[in-house]
Amino acid sequence: MKCRYRYWMKRNSIFLLAIAVFSVLSFLAPSWSYAQQTLPKTDVEQLKKIASEATDIETLIVLATPRSLSQARSRTKASPYLSEPNKAALDAIAKSIGLILYGPKNAPFEIPVLAKGADQKYITCLAGLSDASAGKSPKIFENGSCSLMGELISALPFFRDSRNEIRAGALAAISRLEDLGGISTVPPLVRGQIALEAKQYTEAASQFQKALELDALSEKPACGLARAWIALGEPGKAKQVLDPIISIALAESAKEISAKDGYNEDPSSNKVASSGGGYIETTEAEQNILSADIKSLYGLALYHLNNILDAEPWLKAALKEDASRTDLLVPLAHAALQRRDYASAWKNLEGASKIASKDRNWLILKSQYALENSRQVDAERFARTAVSQYPQDPVALAQLVRAIQESTDAQRHKEATDLAKKVLDITKNEPPNLTPLEQAWRKQAEDKAFQFLVMENYNNQDWIMAAKYLQEAGGVPLDKEMVATILRKSGNVQEALQFALSWYIQEPTSEKAVEAYLRSLAMATGATLASAAPTRDVPTAILPGMSGLEMRQEEGANLALLDIVLKFIAAPFSKELKSFLYYMSATLQSDENKAIDQLKDALAERADNVEALVSLASIYLNRYNRQSDKSDTINRDKAVLYLEQAKSLRPSDDEIKARINQLEAELGYSSR
Repeated sequence: MKCRYRYWMKRNSIFLLAIAVFSVLSFLAPSWSYAQQTLPKTDVEQLKKIASEATDIETLIVLATPRSLSQARSRTKASPYLSEPNKAALDAIAKSIGLILYGPKNAPFEIPVLAKGADQKYITCLAGLSDASAGKSPKIFENGSCSLMGELISALPFFRDSRNEIRAGALAAISRLEDLGGISTVPPLVRGQIALEAKQYTEAASQFQKALELDALSEKPACGLARAWIALGEPGKAKQVLDPIISIALAESAKEISAKDGYNEDPSSNKVASSGGGYIETTEAEQNILSADIKSLYGLALYHLNNILDAEPWLKAALKEDASRTDLLVPLAHAALQRRDYASAWKNLEGASKIASKDRNWLILKSQYALENSRQVDAERFARTAVSQYPQDPVALAQLVRAIQESTDAQRHKEATDLAKKVLDITKNEPPNLTPLEQAWRKQAEDKAFQFLVMENYNNQDWIMAAKYLQEAGGVPLDKEMVATILRKSGNVQEALQFALSWYIQEPTSEKAVEAYLRSLAMATGATLASAAPTRDVPTAILPGMSGLEMRQEEGANLALLDIVLKFIAAPFSKELKSFLYYMSATLQSDENKAIDQLKDALAERADNVEALVSLASIYLNRYNRQSDKSDTINRDKAVLYLEQAKSLRPSDDEIKARINQLEAELGYSSR
């Protein structure tokens, strides 16, 4: 209260003096009446104008936003009431406060010569600014200034020095400033920065929002608020804060360039961001008008929004201007890896190694870089480090799956299987409010886990489990041939046929699609193929899939399918597919001799067609079994011959191996 009273007295001293003088004059001799009625009236009005002008300018200075400081300087220079020394002093005060708050840290401070003769309070403020600019508590205000500008200046060393005593002094000053009724951007800027450094991001966001409400286009609180939003996992809000500031700055720059170059910018230009959520496109020259801070934050916002390549030019521009921003190196490495620019990725990852060696993203990107450059040992080492530090992180777990899945060691494959299952267990219950970048990383981790588990069960020929994971995977990208095989061999007849038909329609020239479709048709019609799984009941709803290939339903399914196969045989396909087509045609023949001929045609196209060899062995064994004269072993010998050839090829298909074992048992011997 004492300080507030003193401030009121000082602020109104001129007006009180005028009243006192006027009161004394009223008691003087009547001869003075004419002077009393003219000159004092003029003097008082002038004093009122001077006081009002000075108060308004001081209020703008105390507000201390970039706009208010600019307005204060403009009003000062244009004022017809202020003396030249006071003009020089007020201009210097506004300029110096602006430099401390918004200008370069090494900006020099000078008291202008023209300020000599200014009011004492302005001289005092300039003396305080001299200390504040150097990061020192103003000695002239050690006992409290009891003025708004004095308290403001007392808080300014906070922006030049981080010592505890400086911070304590700043907090005390802004408290006194507010007690005096001052409205200023400095208190929320100070409190916001302290909260930000203490990782109290919600409080920081609240304080910077207060500062931004005083000037919506002030970069300093906008950057503070954007930084808080990014830390809170809200990059979209960070971008929303920065968009208007960047847009207006670029628009003004475009006008200046247009005026300088003598042309008008196309009004339809899309260089400035719209409200539709896109990002701002700029040239390097245009970005130069923006600070490194705002460029880096805008780039980080885009990065965490998973617009990684869009973020890259902003991050590069910020790093070029401020090489100390090593926190930008990991996102830049991520972008470089996406572009397959391994030299840049390596440079950025190595540059970040001192500060980010325990960072999850850095470890994963290091592993990814090593993996894509055939450095398997390094890939596994970095992935294991990531998992050891983040054992419940699905992204780290999935990266380790990637790093070890190519191993031929059975124990490692078991480990990878367990890791992949753990990834799926974790991603079932995703935490709320994940950034788009983190969502993308986790989705990739989940996809990787599904891909591995489907592939692993496919390789182990566990068709039921493979189909289970395939169904759970949904739209995860997988090899189409593998999917078709899993659906068919797991007995999912309808799904197998629908998938294969869709694949064939999309890629009619794909030989793998043709084979998958024909195998699915054969399974659906009950045709016997050596590597086909037992057929389940087939719904009639799948038959239109065959009619799509001009099959007439009144014909027998096998005959219709045979007709289709013969048409494919006539087409110009490779020897590999021709061999399969001849084999399939043979399985559909009712004439045994024709079947043998076509199986031999299949072997002529491809001698290692195991299915054809097994089918020939089966036919000749059946012929031998039908003979009444068992002393004639020609058919049996042929069966043995083809069976040995088939077995020598070491087929991996368990169903073919089972068929070979069955034929061996029927023959009563074990082949080589």
